[in-house]
Amino acid sequence: MKLNFEEASSKEYLLTNGIGGYSSSTISGANTRRYHGLLVASFNPPTDRMVVVSKIEETLIADGVSYELSSNQYPGAVHPGGYSFMEDYNCETEKAIFNYKMADYSLKKTIEIAEGENTVILTYTNSSAKAVTLVLMPLLVYKDYHVLFYQDEQFDFYKEDLDENYFRVYPKYQAHPLYIKFTKGSWKAEHDWYKKIQYKQEE
Repeated sequence: MKLNFEEASSKEYLLTNGIGGYSSSTISGANTRRYHGLLVASFNPPTDRMVVVSKIEETLIADGVSYELSSNQYPGAVHPGGYSFMEDYNCETEKAIFNYKMADYSLKKTIEIAEGENTVILTYTNSSAKAVTLVLMPLLVYKDYHVLFYQDEQFDFYKEDLDENYFRVYPKYQAHPLYIKFTKGSWKAEHDWYKKIQYKQEE
């Protein structure tokens, strides 16, 4: 199954946690609405919804070749074109499952959201015969889900280590912290901003 960007960005998944929070985006991986987010938390269930993780930029590296699996729409361009590597998907259960195929490499991504918690769980499974490297870049935000997010000096996203593979991030002073835990790999903080990502017009 091969989808073009228009078709892939017109289909959405939605996973809810039962207390007002959710995870939602398009099948292409591109957020096209201000309400999209890998983790939209409800800090006063079922209201006070805040997008805290917009999405994750994913790159698979194998045999010295990098395959960018993400997609973003900018004025006049789509970059990267990760949707073209998608082999199939299943978003009709309590999980969103995406299968990617790149040359001789296969990767399965599963998105789940914990019931009754503002917690999203991502699992990556390498189905290839050889080992691969994954570079994952979470795009952190802290905004009401009704509004857009722009670069602002008050957002410093201060990181505090809790364990070897466990830390929390404070978006700004007195903001709710975001906790991130991973099973393998290492973490490096980078204060970069992704600008001019284009959303469709909404009423």
